[in-house]
Amino acid sequence: MNILIVAYEFPPSRSPQAVRWHELSHQLAALGHRVTVLSASESTMLVGAASVGELRRAHGTSVDVVRTSAVTGSRLLWWVRNIVGKNRTGGAVVVPRGFHGLNWKGRIVAVWGWMQAWASFPDVRANWNLTAGPALKDLIATCRPDVVITSHEPASVLELGCFAQEAGIPWVADLGDPIVADYLPARWHRRARRLERLVCERCSLVAVTAQTYADRLHTEYGLEQSRCIVLRQGFPPAADVAPTRSYFGGGTLELLYTGQLYSFRSVEPLLEALATLDGVRLTVLSPQAQRVEPHVERLGSRLRLVPPVPRDVVRQWQRGADILVNIGNTMPLQVPGKLFEYFGSGRPVLHLSACEPDESTDLVRVFRRGWTVENAADPIRAKLLELGALWRRGSLHAGLDLSSRSVGEFSWPMIGEQLSDALSEAVERQTRQIQA
Repeated sequence: MNILIVAYEFPPSRSPQAVRWHELSHQLAALGHRVTVLSASESTMLVGAASVGELRRAHGTSVDVVRTSAVTGSRLLWWVRNIVGKNRTGGAVVVPRGFHGLNWKGRIVAVWGWMQAWASFPDVRANWNLTAGPALKDLIATCRPDVVITSHEPASVLELGCFAQEAGIPWVADLGDPIVADYLPARWHRRARRLERLVCERCSLVAVTAQTYADRLHTEYGLEQSRCIVLRQGFPPAADVAPTRSYFGGGTLELLYTGQLYSFRSVEPLLEALATLDGVRLTVLSPQAQRVEPHVERLGSRLRLVPPVPRDVVRQWQRGADILVNIGNTMPLQVPGKLFEYFGSGRPVLHLSACEPDESTDLVRVFRRGWTVENAADPIRAKLLELGALWRRGSLHAGLDLSSRSVGEFSWPMIGEQLSDALSEAVERQTRQIQA
């Protein structure tokens, strides 16, 4: 098949959705499909030179990537960050919430950028559609794809899928997380629900990462099961990354958390539980590690912060830890993609559940990959005392199945095959409808 993917978030972006479509696009190419990706330019995504180089090497050359720049708000914010907002040492700084450090020109540009962000659905990234729309039309005319996939987030990318449907091409929407999420500003909820309904009514196939979200789309919008697929986040093969204990000590139960620290993913109960425990250390490896910096002095040796490192090094850290900590989202329609990456590490997982029902809890229990506990200080403290006793007796893994075979369905090659089959069925289904 000739597959066209529209994804604002794509390497060099480091977002979970960028990783998802980096992996899936190359799995589809490895299966013999011709894959083209339409994505945002590097300056639009505001990534640093180091991450650009790292992820460029990761993508290889088997996928054609076409990039377009955003206009207005996104470009202005880039200009503020890289030109107006330079500090005295010459390094670029992130635009602050207020006007501190900006001259009058910088303040004008910042205000304009914030106004653009406030008026854009769902955020300032929507401005990319102004250039991505014409580019998509050109690619449809020149590449003649058999199917077009639009990747959420941002939700504005999904609106581009209408161009594919108008051209008679099957449109596949990868929703991933819900369009109507807790972190979406309330002023956009009505529009987000209209978009969610449009996707369910007009798409040939809708992909989600959680069965609970698939059930809600069926209940609220009548999305048929034949047009919906639960396509999990995945993990790369572990064989190419050797486990190492060099990052950890020998006399402490080593907990490791890697990934984002969103507002809907609270680490505070875990930190509170650690305050009264001995012989346990938590290492946090996150781009938002500054969120836990205020706790370093209070927790002392119980807490260690590590700045972001390349993805292959993150996997080395994961494979050397005693326990990997997964913090559940407060929204029951989501499953953190980090959970599946943890599954691929071959290490036990302690999942902190923050909602009910919690699909992550079910996955950890069904596949016997670790333990689950409510994301509250007292239950966490009790569970860590229990796990510490098991660890000291050398029986931490008792009753668990940490083999790669048991979770093989979540590897990127298997998920790529699942997506390839679903795309073929979607194209065949639309062909039959046209012929009928």
